[in-house]
Amino acid sequence: MERKLEIDGKPRQINNINLDSYRKKPVTVGARRIFKPFRVQTMEGIMEGKAGDWLIRGVKGEFYPCDHNIFKATYSKVDVKESPFHEVGCRKCGKGGNWKIFYDGKGHFRALHECGHKSKFEIVKKPDGLRMVT
Repeated sequence: MERKLEIDGKPRQINNINLDSYRKKPVTVGARRIFKPFRVQTMEGIMEGKAGDWLIRGVKGEFYPCDHNIFKATYSKVDVKESPFHEVGCRKCGKGGNWKIFYDGKGHFRALHECGHKSKFEIVKKPDGLRMVT
């Protein structure tokens, strides 16, 4: 892959740029691996994910694809009790618990509760963070 950099319209040698070191903050994001090619509206426009890539919902509620190898090197699974979705009650059984989130390939997100109830959902911003509303 050829690396190119332009600053103020002038080409620069990217290998000569002095970079400071940074570590990613420990934030929790929502993610689901999708095994078919997909397209998603991001803050930068429509982006495409390859089969096996991950769909990520970021800290501001934005969605974007992530290559599987980059995802595995960058993220680790969070216990469901740490997830903002854990406390959302199911309309069928009335309990919170384990929700599995998936993309149906038709532009919609769905939630499957551990009791078997399926639901559409939306993400809403609350004072204490993002929440899933079924």
